[in-house]
Amino acid sequence: MNNIYKTPDAELVQPATSGNPLALYKISGIGIATFFGSLIAGGYLAAYNLKALGRHHEARNVMITTVTASALLVIVSYTLPARFNLPGIAAGIVQTMIMVQFSKKWFAYDIASHMTNHGKMHSNWKAFGISILFLLLLLGIIFLIAYFLAI
Repeated sequence: MNNIYKTPDAELVQPATSGNPLALYKISGIGIATFFGSLIAGGYLAAYNLKALGRHHEARNVMITTVTASALLVIVSYTLPARFNLPGIAAGIVQTMIMVQFSKKWFAYDIASHMTNHGKMHSNWKAFGISILFLLLLLGIIFLIAYFLAI
């Protein structure tokens, strides 16, 4: 006799997970961090993704490159003549575009594969928060340098 109140005998299927248990940042999150927090913040998130994907050497190179590029950008913008009156937003937009394009080149396929396999992704709000922390850190460094140069 069939018991209509008995639960069916079925195997429970676990959702597929990616081979990488770490959460990754979306390329849009890296763009947000670059725009609000500087090239260094975007480079930090890109390096985090590369480390999570097991590409530690590339992550180190990304951090070295972004820190060097940021320092060069500050030096160039400081030494530009006054006749080159460029708005500050232009530098931020160019940095963001460059970082987003490099991020697509470095790991767009890996992120798509990670998301297809139901891997975890960090929130863009978290990327924004990290960018604000980097911005505060950079402003603190700039104020310290200006303070000691004024003495």
